[in-house]
Amino acid sequence: MAISHLIKEPTFFTKFKITPENADAIYAEDDAMADFIVNGDIMIFDISKTIPRNGKIFAIELHGRLQVRQLWIEADGCWLLEGRNPDKEAYPDQRFAPDELAGIKLFGEFVYRQGG
Repeated sequence: MAISHLIKEPTFFTKFKITPENADAIYAEDDAMADFIVNGDIMIFDISKTIPRNGKIFAIELHGRLQVRQLWIEADGCWLLEGRNPDKEAYPDQRFAPDELAGIKLFGEFVYRQGG
């Protein structure tokens, strides 16, 4: 995924309660989140928000690769990284036990998408 800083009008940052320094733009390069984000969309993430929050969409670095998934924190402490594409064969959900979480980095929380 290509990452770049964002140039937007000042009202954008006020509306979405984000500072320009914390806004990174990422182009979607697959359809893993296809019920909401599709290949080619521009996604904006707040890189200051890296604390896991149940049900939120994050840019996640996993095994040196950046991907976008919805995070679900299960009662047993496991994380489920859900792709919102109904084709689970092509875009399977990923489940990680608490002892596997050290290899996962939350890059930033989703703020906005444009395109599609």
